[in-house]
Amino acid sequence: MLGAGKLRSELVDFVGHSSQFDRHCASYTSSWRGSSAESVRMASQASPLQELRAGELRIDSIAVPECVRLVWYGRSAMHDPRAVLVPYFEQAIEAARRCGAPVEMHFEGLDYFNSSTIAALIDAIRLGGEHRVPLVMVYKASVRWQRMSFDALRMLTHEHDFQLRAV
Repeated sequence: MLGAGKLRSELVDFVGHSSQFDRHCASYTSSWRGSSAESVRMASQASPLQELRAGELRIDSIAVPECVRLVWYGRSAMHDPRAVLVPYFEQAIEAARRCGAPVEMHFEGLDYFNSSTIAALIDAIRLGGEHRVPLVMVYKASVRWQRMSFDALRMLTHEHDFQLRAV
């Protein structure tokens, strides 16, 4: 499959960074099941949340007492973003579940995502519901493509503990 080969050739870095998360939920151990053979590298096992870099996409993870915040930057234009994003979502949702906190995804700094990324976001909503972790997606209403994309996800707010917030 062409998309899988391209994905394997991409460098995906999870770069650990210090946060207050360790202090608030020190019992978390990573549930991510990737391997170096798939071009995934965990930079720090001590830090439970990692920054994700995949192609032009960067997601900063910030854990504060009130939530696990994933802040999106750049572009998500990968052919199969689910292969990279779903394991990352699993890690964030598990961390939030252990701490009894919701996951907030912030898209205000994101320049673009393709329709394949929407499928990955639906997976995140489903995972949050399965693990009983509330999920909030924050987007910029003044950006037409964001407003249209997230309006399409609005129907899922009735089925899961999922909220959309326009800013």
